[in-house]
Amino acid sequence: MEHCERKLFDEKGISNVINNLKIRGSWGLTGNSEIPVYNSLANLNEYNYVIGGNLVLGLADGRLSNSDLKWETTTMRNIGLDASFFKSRLNLTLDYFDNKTEDLLLFVSIPSSLGFESILKNSGSLQNKGFEIGLDGYIIDNGDFKWNLAGNLSILRNKLTDLGSSTPFFSSTTSGHLGVAGSWVEEGNPIGVWRGYDYIGIFQSQEEIDNNASRSGDKPGYPRYRDVNGDGQITPDDYTIIGDPNPDFTWGLNSTFTYKDLDLGIFLRGSQGFDVRNLQASELGDGVQKINQIAGILTDSWTPDNPNATRPVIDGNRDFANSYRDSDYFIEDGSFIRLQNISLGYTVPSFSEFVSRARVYVSGQNLFTITDYTGFDPEVNNRGQDNLNRGDDYDAYPRSRTFTVGINLEF
Repeated sequence: MEHCERKLFDEKGISNVINNLKIRGSWGLTGNSEIPVYNSLANLNEYNYVIGGNLVLGLADGRLSNSDLKWETTTMRNIGLDASFFKSRLNLTLDYFDNKTEDLLLFVSIPSSLGFESILKNSGSLQNKGFEIGLDGYIIDNGDFKWNLAGNLSILRNKLTDLGSSTPFFSSTTSGHLGVAGSWVEEGNPIGVWRGYDYIGIFQSQEEIDNNASRSGDKPGYPRYRDVNGDGQITPDDYTIIGDPNPDFTWGLNSTFTYKDLDLGIFLRGSQGFDVRNLQASELGDGVQKINQIAGILTDSWTPDNPNATRPVIDGNRDFANSYRDSDYFIEDGSFIRLQNISLGYTVPSFSEFVSRARVYVSGQNLFTITDYTGFDPEVNNRGQDNLNRGDDYDAYPRSRTFTVGINLEF
């Protein structure tokens, strides 16, 4: 016991293991004023009319007013711990947070008899809570050679706790000509989830269609969907949650190696357990388009001679194509590991009488990605910064690979 005490504490009773320990706690209230410009006011839109056989320009109401609009408010709670070990060679940060946003700014559906489809209101609340951990320190610190490793992991869970006066709704149409609905907004669900048919296979015969729940007009080779409500028919009432773009966790790992004047940095990051909706693949899903068609659609589609195909039959029926695109057939696991950055540098301590220090380096960004996603890039979203619609891959440009050569000078 005495031997352990001498190792863990010095002669003054100060720990040789933990040299810093701090517990933090915070509470705050903040507001979000991102109300679209003039949306509290009614406006007029221009329309063309024919009066007396002549085309004239007129005005009509374009939006309802809402003078009661106000900021969203977010209550933030956080508790954390900071600790340093072995004379700060190892540092640990832990954080738990629980944030609740109230008076959400939402376009709420209203009766069409009013002449409008929706109105912007403060309606509902959202909860975000999660856990973050960060760890960094020197794995090796041996004179000329040093290896520093820093990593972090983040877990976030969000949920709509209340929609207020709004009823559940599809946020928008993702693509006009595809007709695919946006995310499903409903109390109790995370932000951004998709709702549609649960694809369970392919009908092989008319007898199988007659003996199972099916859609009107189904044929052998058509997609088969799960009868969620058990009424023996497949209708939009059988829609269910089919995908979630929110990851189970995200992480990053940064390694830095130095040997005398040479340095090497490697940064890896990843995101696990989230879905991507491959709308680019759904555009070609019916197999009848004549632009940039994928050869696999022809070989992998169902025919009477190819009953074990992985894709339904090629069919130009619009109803078939629309239900197919609204299913989870095109929702894929987007989990990835990405080599975000790697850099190699060399430092010259004394470059000249005018330059005290110079570092020459070469670096590469986004060099490779490990993923099972079949699209170009799992980390894309054609809806940009839209908070309700995320994880849709449709005409979204993938992240580019770049290389850089440079020199840093200190005078």
